[in-house]
Amino acid sequence: MSLADLFTDETVFALKGYDEGADRIMASLRAGIGRFGWSYMRTDAGDQLGDADLRRLAKKTYAELTPDEQHRNQSFLLDIEPRDWVVYVNIPKWGQCTLAQVTSGYFWDTSPSDDFNHCFRVDPETVRSFDRNAQIVPTALAQRLKLQGRYWRIYAKAEFKELLAAVDTVNTPMLRTPISNAAYLAKKLEPALLDMTRLIQRTNPNYDLEKLLELIFSGMAGVKRVVRQGGAGDHGADLIVEFETGLSHPAFQYQHICIIQVKSFVGGHNELQAVEDLRRAFKKYPAADMGLIFSTADSANEHFEAELSKLRDEDPRRKIELIIGADVARFIIKFGSVLEYKEKRKFSS
Repeated sequence: MSLADLFTDETVFALKGYDEGADRIMASLRAGIGRFGWSYMRTDAGDQLGDADLRRLAKKTYAELTPDEQHRNQSFLLDIEPRDWVVYVNIPKWGQCTLAQVTSGYFWDTSPSDDFNHCFRVDPETVRSFDRNAQIVPTALAQRLKLQGRYWRIYAKAEFKELLAAVDTVNTPMLRTPISNAAYLAKKLEPALLDMTRLIQRTNPNYDLEKLLELIFSGMAGVKRVVRQGGAGDHGADLIVEFETGLSHPAFQYQHICIIQVKSFVGGHNELQAVEDLRRAFKKYPAADMGLIFSTADSANEHFEAELSKLRDEDPRRKIELIIGADVARFIIKFGSVLEYKEKRKFSS
């Protein structure tokens, strides 16, 4: 069972670590006991103190506590329960953290030393250390693993579970960089982009999707003409886009014709009609040198991809592409700004 399997929705406590106590804390964790400071046994003058067992102190009012008891009264430790998780910040050394799952409630060390006598049991098999700036640590969680007091709770539970899933899979975690942060963001945005594509399909189904793309392509740089066919007589070409590429001098400009098949689908794209329609359109419009299948489906299966590859092989001079799933949202985000421009222009004219 992985560490992530052990985590459901338990509380995650972050605990402040100390350089002078790091070795003892680590050795104790490996032995199955978590420790916390502010449990010293002598005053600044060197006088011996009694215990600071939080279970005993909890029976007193704050006014009844001595000054030393007030200082050592880390009552939050009584809230730690079995199955909760603790993360020691700056343990075993600065910039690193050590986590473990709790297996018992609070207890006081019956053979107290100078400090770190507030205790709870942990599962030593769950003890893991990591660099808080490693790529495996989600950015939102890494921000919470910087010192914020003696203790605090971590509410980024989805990110914590992600860390648990990754902490055992990488032998030498690399530190985060702007590039790795951008890659992590892109990974996290993927589900949102797919949801956006589904929203596009719901708000612009069937012929409305063709009309939306007609508007977008009409506003793209280099496009000279967009023809929306529509209906049964489209010969497999829902949209025909004529555009130019090359340098600004007429002698270095090239004209292209792109046939676009628009599919307003949900779920998986498994049927092959779009490929056959594109093949039919190329026969009707032999001057077309590009083809595009634009589908709001989540993804296409291997059979569809194989058939599309066959169509590419029939004429290698033609460039044939598929925009599907999250890529539909990316396309709308990148080129859809022309819609806002057209709307403003319509009302200003």
